Order: sequence, then structure tokens, then C-alpha cells
Amino acid sequence: RNCADGNPCTADLCHSQFGCQQTILSGIPCNDASLCTRDDRCSSDATCTGTPLCSDGDACTTDRCDSATGACQGQEPVNCDDLSACTVDACDPVGGCSHAIDFGACPQEVIGITLSNSSPSGRGSGSLRWSSAHEWNLGGFNVLVYNQQGAAIRQNDVLIPCFECVTGEGALYEFIVPKHRSGRGIFVELIGRDGASLGTFGPAQKSP
Repeated sequence: RNCADGNPCTADLCHSQFGCQQTILSGIPCNDASLCTRDDRCSSDATCTGTPLCSDGDACTTDRCDSATGACQGQEPVNCDDLSACTVDACDPVGGCSHAIDFGACPQEVIGITLSNSSPSGRGSGSLRWSSAHEWNLGGFNVLVYNQQGAAIRQNDVLIPCFECVTGEGALYEFIVPKHRSGRGIFVELIGRDGASLGTFGPAQKSP
């Protein structure tokens, strides 16, 4: 059986039980067939890659090279636009593209906090629902009920985990509040990944 896959960066063999097998030959010399690179070697993903011959050392430019002749054809600016309205895009000549979060444009906050009159847990409990607008560096949520003395009492035994956490997207959440009387004293607290409080939002609004 012919197990050759035509890739110089793999060793091809046939196993009596499993059939054709390929082993990646990472680090060995190879030829990527381009005059624009030197010191071509096999990478860990079984591709042959080399060091560019035509490089200005600036991570903010793309260096163009004629692969047939190896001649430099100039440089073009790198496009660092990540198409997100929530980031400030920039480029550093050493580090390349960066995307700093613009919390002013896309703040981390809790919206749409509502409390229903009933829940599957039985009489006296209610379903608290809320949404996160954006999640950039969240660890989770706390549900707080303020008593008549103004003290906050946490309703959740453990931190309510976030769904998106670092993606920048928002998500919908639900929590069963036991023995509530009204939604006026119920709030949702944002907790960062470092455990710090990022703000408290509410009170919850009653819903049917």
C-alpha cells in the first residue's frame, strides 16, 4: 500500500492495524519553493516555512516579494481593523496589531433586570432575569437583596458564572430568588475575573 502523502514534512508508514500513518518531522530542512524565504524548515503543523528575505523589520507593514525572482517590491501597511466598535485599533512596529477595549463605547453593565411573580421553585420565590451588555473581563455575578437597614445580603451561595466572560458579547441569565416580596431591593453585582466588584445594577423591575 502506498502511504506517501507528498508532504516532505511527514514520515509516511503503514501500520498493520491502523493503516497509513504520518509522523510530523518538525524542525528538519525543507524547501517551500519560494525565492522570498531562506532557512526553510518544517513546522509543528507539517508545513514548510522559511524566514522572509525581504523584511524591513516593521511589524506594521507587509513586505512584498517576487517569489519567482526574490526581488523586493516594497511594503504595504498592515490592516489592524478588527471590525469591532468596542476596540481602539493600533499598531506597534515591534508587537504588531493591538486592540484595546473601549469601555466608554461598550461598557460592562447589567441591563433588563426583571423579577417574575412565580418560579418553578414554588410559592414565594421568583425568577430574576437580566442581561449583560458586554463581557470583557468578567468572573461572574452576585444577586444582592438589601434589607431595611441598607445591608446587602447575597442570595447565591457561589458566584454565578458568566457565559461570555472575555468575548465582548452579552448573554441572558436567570436566577431563582427565594421568598421575595418585591423587586425593589434586588440588585445584580458584576464581579471581575480578579474578584473585584465592577458595579451594582438595579433594582429589579417586577414583571408578570
